[in-house]
Formats: sequence, structure tokens, C-alpha cells
Amino acid sequence: MEPDLSTFFGKPEFPSIRVPEDPPKDFKERQVGGSHYKRAIQPWDIISEWEMNFWEGNIQKYLLRHKHKNRREDLEKARHYLDYLIENYDELF
Repeated sequence: MEPDLSTFFGKPEFPSIRVPEDPPKDFKERQVGGSHYKRAIQPWDIISEWEMNFWEGNIQKYLLRHKHKNRREDLEKARHYLDYLIENYDELF
């Protein structure tokens, strides 16, 4: 017989979650945090279409947004992911 965990930890309490009344039907219409991705083509569309992995996707994401968000810092982030990709190329592909 398994012990009742509430004996040890008490009864769990879950925070209430507020759901918007009318969320957009198309997730692509909703932008979470800033407008730097609100363009004709979203980075995730490119990532999906070109079947990019995590590192490739981040490189293009930072490259596409750098002029509209963090400028040089985003280019440095893209370089960081590119350096990793080059260094680990044979293992990743």
C-alpha cells in the first residue's frame, strides 16, 4: 500500500490561472512580449520550413531581430550559437 503523500506534505494548493476571455483563434496573431517579431514572416515559420535545429533556429532568430531589439547583443548571441554549431558540427549532423 502506497503512503498518502498529503500526510507528509499537506494538501496541494494550486494557484488560479486567469485565462483571457477571447484569446486569438490563431496563435500566430498573438504576440507575447514586444513587437520585434511581428513581421510578415515569423522566425518560427522559417525554422519549421527549413527544419532547423535549436542552434540554427536561434542563429536566425537573433539575426532577424537584432535591428529591432538588442542590436549588437543579438548579433553576439547569434555568433555564440554559430560558434557552438561549428565546434560541434560533426556531432550534430
